[in-house]
Amino acid sequence: MAGEVDPTSPWTLLRGALENFATGLWLPDGAGRDERRHRGLSLWDEDMRNRHQHEQDTGHQPSGAGRAGAQRRAEIKDIADRLGLLRGGCGRLLSGRRCGVLCLARVLGADQVGDLAAGGADRH
Repeated sequence: MAGEVDPTSPWTLLRGALENFATGLWLPDGAGRDERRHRGLSLWDEDMRNRHQHEQDTGHQPSGAGRAGAQRRAEIKDIADRLGLLRGGCGRLLSGRRCGVLCLARVLGADQVGDLAAGGADRH
Protein backbone atom coordinates (compact mmCIF):
# COMPACT_ATOMS: atom_id res chain seq x y z
CA MET A 1 0.00 0.00 0.00
CA ALA A 2 1.11 3.52 -0.66
CA GLY A 3 2.75 5.28 2.26
CA GLU A 4 3.72 2.06 4.08
CA VAL A 5 7.19 0.60 4.39
CA ASP A 6 7.59 -3.13 3.91
CA PRO A 7 8.94 -4.68 7.14
CA THR A 8 11.95 -6.18 5.35
CA SER A 9 13.02 -3.02 3.51
CA PRO A 10 15.24 -1.63 6.30
CA TRP A 11 17.20 -4.91 6.40
CA THR A 12 17.88 -4.71 2.68
CA LEU A 13 19.20 -1.17 3.08
CA LEU A 14 21.22 -2.14 6.15
CA ARG A 15 22.89 -5.01 4.30
CA GLY A 16 24.08 -2.69 1.52
CA ALA A 17 25.41 -0.19 4.03
CA LEU A 18 27.17 -2.89 6.05
CA GLU A 19 28.79 -4.44 2.97
CA ASN A 20 30.10 -1.05 1.85
CA PHE A 21 31.30 -0.27 5.37
CA ALA A 22 33.20 -3.58 5.57
CA THR A 23 34.72 -3.03 2.12
CA GLY A 24 35.79 0.46 3.13
CA LEU A 25 37.63 -0.99 6.13
CA TRP A 26 39.04 -3.96 4.25
CA LEU A 27 40.61 -2.12 1.28
CA PRO A 28 43.19 0.00 3.14
CA ASP A 29 43.74 -2.54 5.94
CA GLY A 30 46.28 -4.62 4.02
CA ALA A 31 49.64 -5.34 5.65
CA GLY A 32 51.55 -3.60 2.87
CA ARG A 33 51.34 -1.94 -0.51
CA ASP A 34 51.10 -5.21 -2.45
CA GLU A 35 48.24 -6.42 -0.28
CA ARG A 36 46.33 -3.14 -0.74
CA ARG A 37 46.92 -3.28 -4.51
CA HIS A 38 45.73 -6.87 -4.57
CA ARG A 39 42.59 -5.97 -2.66
CA GLY A 40 41.80 -3.06 -4.98
CA LEU A 41 42.28 -5.21 -8.07
CA SER A 42 40.20 -8.01 -6.51
CA LEU A 43 37.33 -5.63 -5.89
CA TRP A 44 37.60 -4.20 -9.40
CA ASP A 45 37.67 -7.75 -10.81
CA GLU A 46 34.51 -8.67 -8.89
CA ASP A 47 32.78 -5.54 -10.21
CA MET A 48 33.73 -6.46 -13.79
CA ARG A 49 32.58 -10.06 -13.21
CA ASN A 50 29.18 -8.67 -12.25
CA ARG A 51 29.24 -6.38 -15.29
CA HIS A 52 30.06 -9.30 -17.58
CA GLN A 53 27.17 -11.31 -16.08
CA HIS A 54 24.82 -8.36 -16.69
CA GLU A 55 26.02 -8.10 -20.29
CA GLN A 56 25.34 -11.81 -20.82
CA ASP A 57 21.92 -11.65 -19.16
CA THR A 58 20.73 -8.58 -21.08
CA GLY A 59 22.68 -8.88 -24.33
CA HIS A 60 24.04 -5.36 -23.77
CA GLN A 61 27.41 -4.56 -25.30
CA PRO A 62 29.33 -1.33 -24.71
CA SER A 63 29.31 1.11 -27.59
CA GLY A 64 32.05 3.33 -28.94
CA ALA A 65 35.37 2.96 -27.15
CA GLY A 66 33.77 1.14 -24.19
CA ARG A 67 35.05 -2.32 -23.31
CA ALA A 68 33.04 -5.30 -22.13
CA GLY A 69 33.35 -6.73 -18.62
CA ALA A 70 35.29 -9.75 -19.89
CA GLN A 71 37.81 -7.46 -21.62
CA ARG A 72 38.22 -5.40 -18.45
CA ARG A 73 38.76 -8.57 -16.40
CA ALA A 74 41.54 -9.61 -18.78
CA GLU A 75 43.14 -6.17 -18.32
CA ILE A 76 42.88 -6.48 -14.53
CA LYS A 77 44.51 -9.91 -14.63
CA ASP A 78 47.33 -8.51 -16.78
CA ILE A 79 47.91 -5.68 -14.30
CA ALA A 80 47.94 -8.13 -11.38
CA ASP A 81 50.32 -10.41 -13.27
CA ARG A 82 52.73 -7.52 -14.02
CA LEU A 83 52.65 -6.55 -10.35
CA GLY A 84 53.17 -10.16 -9.23
CA LEU A 85 49.84 -10.23 -7.39
CA LEU A 86 48.16 -13.38 -8.73
CA ARG A 87 47.47 -15.85 -5.93
CA GLY A 88 47.54 -19.54 -5.27
CA GLY A 89 49.38 -20.57 -8.42
CA CYS A 90 46.05 -20.73 -10.25
CA GLY A 91 46.34 -17.35 -11.99
CA ARG A 92 43.28 -15.89 -10.25
CA LEU A 93 42.67 -12.96 -7.99
CA LEU A 94 40.92 -13.86 -4.75
CA SER A 95 37.33 -12.69 -5.01
CA GLY A 96 36.62 -9.28 -3.49
CA ARG A 97 33.31 -10.60 -2.14
CA ARG A 98 35.04 -13.38 -0.20
CA CYS A 99 37.67 -11.01 1.18
CA GLY A 100 34.96 -8.55 2.23
CA VAL A 101 33.08 -11.24 4.15
CA LEU A 102 36.26 -12.24 5.97
CA CYS A 103 36.90 -8.60 6.89
CA LEU A 104 33.34 -8.22 8.12
CA ALA A 105 33.79 -11.25 10.38
CA ARG A 106 36.95 -9.69 11.82
CA VAL A 107 35.25 -6.34 12.39
CA LEU A 108 32.27 -7.94 14.11
CA GLY A 109 34.45 -10.37 16.06
CA ALA A 110 32.58 -13.34 14.63
CA ASP A 111 34.18 -16.77 14.94
CA GLN A 112 32.40 -18.19 11.92
CA VAL A 113 30.74 -16.68 8.89
CA GLY A 114 29.59 -19.87 7.24
CA ASP A 115 30.66 -21.60 4.09
CA LEU A 116 31.57 -18.42 2.23
CA ALA A 117 34.33 -17.52 4.69
CA ALA A 118 35.58 -21.10 4.60
CA GLY A 119 35.98 -20.93 0.86
CA GLY A 120 32.53 -21.81 -0.41
CA ALA A 121 31.98 -21.22 -4.10
CA ASP A 122 35.11 -19.09 -4.35
CA ARG A 123 37.44 -21.90 -3.32
CA HIS A 124 40.05 -22.70 -5.97
